[in-house]
Amino acid sequence: MKRTYMKKRITGIALCILLAAGLAACGTPKNESGSKAEKQDGGDKSEMSGSDGEIVLEFPSWQATEPGFQEFWEEATAEFEKRHDGVKINLYQVPFDSYVDTLTTLYAAGTAPQITHIPSRYFAQFSDMGWFEPLNERLEKTEILDNWSSLQDGLQADGEYYGVLLLGNGYSMYYNKAMFEEAKLDIPTDINSFMEAAKALTRDEDGDGDPETYGFGACQVTDTNFYNEATSFIVGMGGKWSENRDLAPMTSEETVEALKLYQSLFQNNYTPVGLSVEQKRQYFVEGKMAMIFDGPWVASLIDSAAEDVKPNLLVAAIPFENIPGSVSNSLHIPAAISDEEKELVWDFIQMVAEDDFQKLYMEKVGSPSPSKRAIDEEILTENPFLGQFVEDAEKAQEILPSGYEKNYGEFTQYIIDGVMTMVTEPYADVEETLEAMKTKITDELK
Repeated sequence: MKRTYMKKRITGIALCILLAAGLAACGTPKNESGSKAEKQDGGDKSEMSGSDGEIVLEFPSWQATEPGFQEFWEEATAEFEKRHDGVKINLYQVPFDSYVDTLTTLYAAGTAPQITHIPSRYFAQFSDMGWFEPLNERLEKTEILDNWSSLQDGLQADGEYYGVLLLGNGYSMYYNKAMFEEAKLDIPTDINSFMEAAKALTRDEDGDGDPETYGFGACQVTDTNFYNEATSFIVGMGGKWSENRDLAPMTSEETVEALKLYQSLFQNNYTPVGLSVEQKRQYFVEGKMAMIFDGPWVASLIDSAAEDVKPNLLVAAIPFENIPGSVSNSLHIPAAISDEEKELVWDFIQMVAEDDFQKLYMEKVGSPSPSKRAIDEEILTENPFLGQFVEDAEKAQEILPSGYEKNYGEFTQYIIDGVMTMVTEPYADVEETLEAMKTKITDELK
């Protein structure tokens, strides 16, 4: 039986292909010179050049207009253009919700963007199509692998690297110090103290069932952020969804207990319901939540908090036995572009991997660099959160479903659908739902 999710995805991609045909006729997003790069799979240099003879490298990203990331990428593209006379980079925004489908369409249509930036959890799907250039020979001539995070290994297939990691992160616990001090509570360091704090810091002063402040903040929208959060509880408490495509861990005691605890946050009204991840983060920076679990990118949002709230928003390790985490985003070279373009894109990747640019990345984004050499005392002093982020990233255990990386989109949709029933009234039985999920995935994801 084909699932509604797959029908929607196939329909969406078909529509994207029609759109791509229209874009091919009308022109892709342009840089200031009005030129565009169309060169794919060998051929005349003039085909990838603008009207004035310059070479244009297309660079779509969901981060092109995000605070912090935007400044980093704009400085990187400006420096690259300064180093490469006659070459322009066309950096442009594509919304995250449609990013993977847009990129899939561009690759399928033979118009892959020369600088390919992806959410790394989709790496296996793209590399399985043969769309990325192998990088082992290029990497062997650099010191990147010697200095890079071990999470870089997640960009391998059959012993070959096909990308360079930009960010691999652990998830951390953000908390409101003032709320803990007022309640005379210590910062949680284990499951019991975490649940005690979630209960004590949920305050419904007028008894109307709508708390003024919440002990915890969870997201409850059917997207990958919901998968990431629920899976953080599971991995944090020693469970997992799968191991080398074996689904036995899905119904293990650890996974069951983690999901029961996650469910109880909703049942007991310790978290608001129906929030997107953006709303959850906003509640926290407004001082309406005591704790959230999230990645290092939240640090930049804390800068926007009100002056009376901002000093109280701090970070600590998630109070579980394991630190959940994952590869975040990475750069890749399309296999089908010309040799000249490949060399230019590789130059760009190497430049971004330089110590100065990795330090700039940490400065602008507030997230840990994958480069061990770029992290120094000066950087840690300037960003007090960064030390925790680095520690969490080093300990992080992967939240991607082992053995199902190539089916990431389909697999996670099964998880999202099932877990959503557990945290939504009337709150489905955890064990029964997990058994049903396991059967469905086994039957439908061959």
